[in-house]
Amino acid sequence: MIALDMVKEYTLIGYMKLLPYILRELPRKWAYGDKGTIVLIPGFHETDLSFYSLGNFLSHHGYKVLTIPEFKSIETVAQIFTKLERLIASLDETNIVLLSHSKGGIVAKHFLDNSSQTNKIKFSISLATPYQGSIFARLRFHNIHELDSDSNLIKDVSQKGAHVAKVINLYPKFDNHVIPNKNLMLKGAKNIQINVNGHTRILVCDETYTEIIKALANN
Repeated sequence: MIALDMVKEYTLIGYMKLLPYILRELPRKWAYGDKGTIVLIPGFHETDLSFYSLGNFLSHHGYKVLTIPEFKSIETVAQIFTKLERLIASLDETNIVLLSHSKGGIVAKHFLDNSSQTNKIKFSISLATPYQGSIFARLRFHNIHELDSDSNLIKDVSQKGAHVAKVINLYPKFDNHVIPNKNLMLKGAKNIQINVNGHTRILVCDETYTEIIKALANN
């Protein structure tokens, strides 16, 4: 079962790598919506179009979906933080929702803990985030070392609790990129397991979408 799911997982990753060359730009409809504003934060080696299916789903349900200008996933968390803070500061809205995947969840939690704009954030939904690091961060390329369990960043993100109640943490039943899987847990957050195998497949899982809509309606 897991073996077949991993075939689907890496096929999906390949498809997401091709999307920027196929679509060229984000759907214009994402910029419109009157139910609320959602800011997307992709993960390591991902683009905004990694959220293509989920972004379309949220747009269809009436939400305005925004992305971080000049986002580059291989930049440091601090660099992405600065760009995110600039975006949030430019918005007149309050009750903004952060929606992130993988490394993006680390950016979102770091933002909640350290930004002067935190009061504008209603809550944060993270998907498959290595809150306590991953052994793959020991590979040491493109700033992935920041996600090492022993890094100061990961220790701060996993231990600071002032805003942790704002975090809804959705994680897969088996995650092939966050090893060990227990590192997906964030103490004090609302941790919800999604019945799917795959670090990336959680982005296209119906149960994920159900939990996100539930969170948006109830928080």
